[in-house]
Amino acid sequence: MERKPIKNTYSQYTIPKSKFQIGLILNSLTSFEVNRKIRELQRLVKPFNSNIFKDFLCDNGIEFDDAQELEVDEETAEVVGHVFYTRPYCSGDKGSCERNHEFFRYVIKNWISLNNLTQESLNLIFSHINSYPRKSLEYKTPYEVFSELYGEDVINQLDIKKIEFKDLKLKK
Repeated sequence: MERKPIKNTYSQYTIPKSKFQIGLILNSLTSFEVNRKIRELQRLVKPFNSNIFKDFLCDNGIEFDDAQELEVDEETAEVVGHVFYTRPYCSGDKGSCERNHEFFRYVIKNWISLNNLTQESLNLIFSHINSYPRKSLEYKTPYEVFSELYGEDVINQLDIKKIEFKDLKLKK
């Protein structure tokens, strides 16, 4: 049975060492659209650090059917990363991603339509999520750890801002 693409959805990408996460607006829930968006990210940050978006942990959704294409650079045909798939029904395989998704759902409930969500509003939501301190990061924020690892220039390219703790809004 063929599934119809879903319009106006988003996908998340987590950088494991830092638990830093970004969200991407997708025009359709297809592997072509996911790969296109990730390629855009790779091109965006390549001048600053080409190693950030190289390894991918995907679930078994149809939007990741062609994820292995991301392992090879489109221009040079060299292997630049690896794609791994989680085990079905094992959310622990991508725990930090699931925790960030939980934060996202504090802000945007499951039953709320994503049709009016813009990339700018999604960046603001993830700015709040990435500014929340984590015990697993010794009470640093994902924003701080990511910045230490990859620099402020990359974060600026991703349009994620640091939100002061007193201004955080992650409400149920």
